[in-house]
Amino acid sequence: MRRTLTLCRTALAGAAVAVLLTACGGGNSNDSASTSSSKATTSSSSSSAAAADTEFCQQAATLDQDLGGLTNSTDPSQLAPALQAISQRLHQLTPPAEIETDWNSLVGAIDQLAQAAAQTDFTNQEQATAFAQTAAQLETQLGSAATNVENYLSNQCGIAETESASPTS
Repeated sequence: MRRTLTLCRTALAGAAVAVLLTACGGGNSNDSASTSSSKATTSSSSSSAAAADTEFCQQAATLDQDLGGLTNSTDPSQLAPALQAISQRLHQLTPPAEIETDWNSLVGAIDQLAQAAAQTDFTNQEQATAFAQTAAQLETQLGSAATNVENYLSNQCGIAETESASPTS
């Protein structure tokens, strides 16, 4: 059972990292969204973009509170419902056009991970191992998308990564 929990935590950490890279960080500096972009060509379009970015940034920052308990879960049976709840929240956000494709890739991966978790019997070592492999594959596939979204959240929203996640290659 301890080994299964370790595998589950590994998969959970991978899922949490993917989510954290996309939608949280606990930063309180949402004001930096409009000041980060120093070279705006048109003031009216940059104002409306900044307003949309600010709304997105504020919504993304609030997810930090919801995700806080996810990485602390030790009950594998709670993984699927937690991922499904996170997926629903991520689907509610409308990303800015410049990261929309990457955002949708990340949300799709969380959807896949939630579905895989729902179909996994974590008391079965083979299924738990297969789930951990699925999580690792998704994390690897999302390397550039995760980096792009993370950079956007950091540069445009002032949301810093709070987990010690290493970038994927």
